[in-house]
Amino acid sequence: MKDTGIDHLKGFKLKAAGRLSVAGLLVLALLLGGWISPLPTTNAAATPQALLVMAFGPHESLRGTAVTDLQATVELLWEYGFEVTILDGWKEDGNIAECPHHQLRQHLEDKRFNLVVYYGHGSASRWAFCLPQDANWARYPETSPGWDEAVEFGDHRQHWQEDIRLAPDAMIIMRHTCYSTGLESGDMYSGSPLLSAAQVLSRVNEYSYTFLHPQTGIGSYTAMINVGATRSYLQNLFSNYHLPIGELTVPDYYDSHQPGDGYQLLTGPHYQLGGAAVYRKNRFPGSSNQAVWSQPAWAG
Repeated sequence: MKDTGIDHLKGFKLKAAGRLSVAGLLVLALLLGGWISPLPTTNAAATPQALLVMAFGPHESLRGTAVTDLQATVELLWEYGFEVTILDGWKEDGNIAECPHHQLRQHLEDKRFNLVVYYGHGSASRWAFCLPQDANWARYPETSPGWDEAVEFGDHRQHWQEDIRLAPDAMIIMRHTCYSTGLESGDMYSGSPLLSAAQVLSRVNEYSYTFLHPQTGIGSYTAMINVGATRSYLQNLFSNYHLPIGELTVPDYYDSHQPGDGYQLLTGPHYQLGGAAVYRKNRFPGSSNQAVWSQPAWAG
């Protein structure tokens, strides 16, 4: 198997030397509604925690790009004082890692993460992660690791809404996860019918609801169709900490378009959470789903 470069990072906890930078601290203050506000500088702050989850396997072409993105993201987070934990669902030889779902539970119980970045597939029935299952352990549900593999912990909405708790107002970023932006892979094929705004927004609201449920502690949900821009996205948030996350993630391009050309900024109260959260999604001119709907989605 081709070396994808993640093995030497797997399981490491990376921590920058010295004091935390201001931008690194700011991510701890993500507010529901999508604002980042400065933290008081007079009191010591805990080290911000990030969890990066790799679910793409060595047999998938997406993994190479995703690993490069992950490594660049680790470097940025390290610069900003984060402690980074990496969960890889696969071994470099192409086999499934030991108990990925149980590893996920252990990480989530050990730390209250401020940031989670997920690289992997999605599901329109589970609306969560899609980690590979360790079938060997799943045969022993009477054990703790076996139970987590049997129920595929983290791959179902109910796990997030009943059993998982992140740091207050944490952020989650979904990378190339089907349905999370409103699109799935089949929508991108040539000749696929153009999705309506109602279809796209229904998916965005459904997926984000899993993570924005009050139980989770998450205050900001970002979904992007590509896998190569996490570092630049986070750098933009850190550099513009005084601006709302939603507006930075899904800007209003109205002034760049002509009236009636098909552009719309679609935003409103979250379907499931009402006034407790809002969604944002751009509709661009075009005749294909790629042209019209492939830009990021945000809710929080």
